[in-house]
Amino acid sequence: MTTGYIFLGGPADGDWRAVMSSHPAITIREYKPVETAGLGAAKTISVLDHVYTRRDMTGGHCVYAHTSIPTHEILPHLLRGYRSDAL
Repeated sequence: MTTGYIFLGGPADGDWRAVMSSHPAITIREYKPVETAGLGAAKTISVLDHVYTRRDMTGGHCVYAHTSIPTHEILPHLLRGYRSDAL
C-alpha cells in the first residue's frame, strides 16, 4: 500500500511523497553540477545519496526524516508548525 509522508531535512525537506508502507528507509539522489576550470561548458556531476528513515510517531503517524535529524527533534519541530528553518 502506498501512503503520502512528509520528508524532513536534506534535499527533500518539506516534500510530501508517496512511499510504499513496507519501506523502512528511502534513498534520494541529489545531482549537483560541478564547474570545471577553463573548460567552458564541460561539467562533471556530483552525486550525493541522502537516506531518510521512517520514524513512527505516537498515534500511528509516521514521517521520513533525514538520518542527520535526531528522533527527539522531530516532534517539537512539527508542533511549532513545519518550517525548514524551525530546527
